[in-house]
Amino acid sequence: MIASVFLTSACNLACKYCYQGTHENGRTISRETMDQLLDFLLQHIERNKEKNIMIVLHGGEPLLAFDELRYLIDKARTIIPSAYFSMTTNGTYLTPEMETYLQKELAYLSLSIDGSEASHDRFRLFATGKGTWKKVSAAARRLLLSFPELRARMTIRSENVDNLLHDIIELIEMGFTSISPVPDYFDAGWNEDTLKKLEQQCQEIIKWKGATNCQVDIGFIEDAVRARKYSVCSGLKSTLSIDSEGNIYPCTYLVGNPLMAAGHVKYGINPDKRWDILCKGEQPNPDCIGCSRYEYCPGTRCKLINQLMTGEFDRPSPVLCHIENVKYRSGVFSKRLQLERR
Repeated sequence: MIASVFLTSACNLACKYCYQGTHENGRTISRETMDQLLDFLLQHIERNKEKNIMIVLHGGEPLLAFDELRYLIDKARTIIPSAYFSMTTNGTYLTPEMETYLQKELAYLSLSIDGSEASHDRFRLFATGKGTWKKVSAAARRLLLSFPELRARMTIRSENVDNLLHDIIELIEMGFTSISPVPDYFDAGWNEDTLKKLEQQCQEIIKWKGATNCQVDIGFIEDAVRARKYSVCSGLKSTLSIDSEGNIYPCTYLVGNPLMAAGHVKYGINPDKRWDILCKGEQPNPDCIGCSRYEYCPGTRCKLINQLMTGEFDRPSPVLCHIENVKYRSGVFSKRLQLERR
């Protein structure tokens, strides 16, 4: 089970692509809400017979709420012994004290970094407009010493897709062994030309990995090769997202959307709302029936994301559909290269 907890909506950056908006002085979770949250999670685990739970710490920038982060983890250790923790940080607010604590308490840590200085500083800026790469890259080198499996979380945009291979190589040379490039589905710049560039870059990465025998896990590329089937959406059952006020949502993309709020940690999940969401997950997508990727595509699984992007639960975003096709063709390309090398 995965529970994403938004410790604060505050952030010290002003990233141009941030889907959460700019919240420099956002709300931070209270101790009362954290106490209610842990009680709620314990009951939810027991009710659904879950063996363990990963609590993912979100923001804003979660380290702006470091006191709250530490309170939540320390108390969870006594209330939910099976809990383990992960977090994504922008890397600009780290102190030695924080690094020591995180090394001890986190099972997984991700750092938001978009590759080279040029690609990163194009979007990931301080509120002053100054780029953050120098500070983030220095934090990456320090963190990699204590977190060898530190994951680089990249955002792929239409504007920097040309540099994807170069950006990934730069991160590998920095020492990363796990890289998660994530296309921004909300980017209005995706079109026939930029999607073609994405596919070309994927093929270049696959060829480069084969030629260099690179063993680094590159999420988007490995996903293309593995082609994992999706199950029906488990939002509000084995996945939960909870904002800093204690409101409960099915997933992180929907946090803050009042139409998707399904309860509060003080009172629990609204059973009617939960049933409605689970039923929507079972509905077919008429436009997708017959597609060979039907069981592998998030567009047929994530009905709530469909509604967020297109206004209809059973109609996925065309951008998402095209990116999934790029992923599929990249997987075919990879397998063909493997056969040719034998």
